[in-house]
Formats: sequence, C-alpha cells, structure tokens
Amino acid sequence: MRLASSSSHQLLYIPLALIVGAAVISTGCGGGGSPPNVVSAAAPSIVTQPTNQTTRVGQSATFTVNALGTTPFTYQWAKNGAPISGGISASYMTPPAVAADSGAVFTVTVTNAISYASSKPATLTVGPRAPALGDWRFQGIDQPGPDTFESWFNILVPQTETYTNQLGIPIMIGAAPGICYPGIANDCSWGVGAYSTPSGVTGLTTYYRTDSYGDLESDLDNLNNSNTVITGLDLESANQCFAISYLQVSQASGFTFTRQWVAPDNVQSIATQLGQGSQVITALSYDAGQVYVFSYSWQGDKTVYEVSVVSATSDTYVAQATGLAQAGYIITAIGGDPTDGLLLVGTRVLGDSMPRPMDYEDYLGVHGSLPANIQTLYRDIFASNPNSEVWFNEQ
Repeated sequence: MRLASSSSHQLLYIPLALIVGAAVISTGCGGGGSPPNVVSAAAPSIVTQPTNQTTRVGQSATFTVNALGTTPFTYQWAKNGAPISGGISASYMTPPAVAADSGAVFTVTVTNAISYASSKPATLTVGPRAPALGDWRFQGIDQPGPDTFESWFNILVPQTETYTNQLGIPIMIGAAPGICYPGIANDCSWGVGAYSTPSGVTGLTTYYRTDSYGDLESDLDNLNNSNTVITGLDLESANQCFAISYLQVSQASGFTFTRQWVAPDNVQSIATQLGQGSQVITALSYDAGQVYVFSYSWQGDKTVYEVSVVSATSDTYVAQATGLAQAGYIITAIGGDPTDGLLLVGTRVLGDSMPRPMDYEDYLGVHGSLPANIQTLYRDIFASNPNSEVWFNEQ
C-alpha cells in the first residue's frame, strides 16, 4: 500500500502481511530489490499408497507409503483398524507371519501440523511355509525360480547321468509292472528329468545312478557325506538292480544321512520319531517284505516335524497325495512297487496345517495350474491307469 504525504510528496512504505489460505507472503523494508520470502505449508497428501503383499508362514512382509506436504510427518500404521505399536515409520515390516494373518488389512495415517491423511487399505496374503534356502531335503520346493525342463530321458542299468546346475526330479517309482521286464537281470528302465535351478542357486548337480543290487550298500556308503541328499530310491531285487537319484552341492552343507530297514507296519512310528528328531525322510522303497527308509538331518536344524505316511494303490495315490497337500504336508518321499503298493511320506513343520497347492498331470495334459515363478517339485509315478505316467506337481 502506498500513502502520499501532503507536505513532502514522499512515498511511505508500510510493511504488510497478506495471508492467503495456507500460504504466508511477507513484504518489508530494505533495499536491494530482494524478492519477497515465501513460506508454504500444506497438509499431507499420499502419493504412493501401500500395496497388497504376499508372504509365507514364518516370513515377514513390508508395507510402504510415500506422502507429500509440509514436514515433519508422523506415521501410525494399523492392522485391522487397531494401531500397531512401533509402526511409526514410512515403512512397516510385519513380524514373522502366522496362518491367521492371511487376509489382515493394513492402513497408515500420515500427520503433520496442518492436518492428516489416511491411506487406502492393503491386504496381506500368507501362504504355506517354505523350506529354508539350502535345505535340499525338500528338493527345492517353493524356492523362487523358473520351472523349465532342460532334459528328459530313460536311464538303464548300469548307468550314471550327471546334470550340472540343474535340479532333477526324483527317480520314477513303479506302481504297476512295466519298469522292469520280469525274469531278466538288469532289464529295467526309469524315466528321469532335470529342469532349471531356482534363482540364485549355483553349485548344484543332479545325479541318476543305476547299478547291480549287490553294489547297493557300497554305493550308499560312497554317498554318505555332508553335501549329498538322496531324493529317490527304487529297489528291484527280482531283476538284481536298483536306481537312485540324488542332489549334490559343491561344498559341505551339513547333511547327515541315516538309513534303516523297517517292517511295513512300523514305518509310521519310525517316521514320527525321525520327525521329532528334526530328520526328514527323502526316499524309501519296498524290498523282500521290508521298507528301506532314508532320512537326513541338516546343520543345526532343531525343527520338530510332523510326518504322515499313507498307503496307496495305482487307483488311489492321486487322492492320497492331494489329501496330504490339503493338510499342509510336503510329500518328501514316495516309494513302492506293483506288489506292495505305494507309500507316500508327508512332512510338515509341527502345527503347519495350511493347505499347500498341488496338482497333477498325465498324458492327457495338465489338471489345473501352478504359478510359473515358483519352483515346483515333480514326482513321477508309472501307474496302471490308461494314461500310464502321472506327475505330481507340488508348490
């Protein structure tokens, strides 16, 4: 504002403060023609909303928010509407998730001296527990990575096939005649296959080995080391041969191998004891009225596992496998023969009953689908149904 003096006609400048909305514009005396100082204050505005997150039982998830406005901000995260103690940053990492956390809704309120803004809700989805990285007793299931087959073939006796930097399926198990020709020594053939390793995994090699039955124990002695896990076993003593599949890492990894002959009626009780002792059954097979059971402990793992061993025939094994998955079990071993049937071993962390995705496919094609970015575990069974060979896909 400018006022004129009647006596001197000089201009007199009077400092004024004009307040417009939330902006304060100050003018004042002084030379040099400096521009006015402008100080803006604005309420919070959320420009990046928290997004839905997916995690596993025992793992955490992180929600984040980004806001504009006059700082400083304060943050308060809430779970299902209840404020979270310690949830006072722009990002919030959950504690290790439990199954009951699936479906929980998270929001955040951002506050400054002017006002506040509340975010849109974001939902947490919790899936079944994934085995620890490097625990090859579970053969790579649930580890992130491609699911691309690199090779597929039949293996004869005697033969050893090696696949470097590939994760192979366990050796095929026969639930029907056809793997071996009756009465001819060493006349057996098993289907095997290897696919790309999980993301970030190096130094992993898959082996398939067949040999004469008389060499079984000495071959197993040679595999009794801390960097090897046997994943499949098929004993064919009538044809005087056997087949195994195993994974081997490039350096000692803390695996301890146990093998024992068990009466069929005692397999469940032995499996329960092994699970309570943090051991995982990775392979088993019938032979001469007994069951040969292979199990492993792993470098300091003190987890208590629940183990369920179920019997199946070529007509019921799909239903049995699906039932185990629905109860939260990973099928860590399958063994059997046309005479005795099949044994399926399901292993889960004590109390982990969240259903696990599982599907199967046969020569008629895939029954359903699994995510392409999650490693799946194929278990190949030669059965007596019209479609013959069936694969279980576990996620």
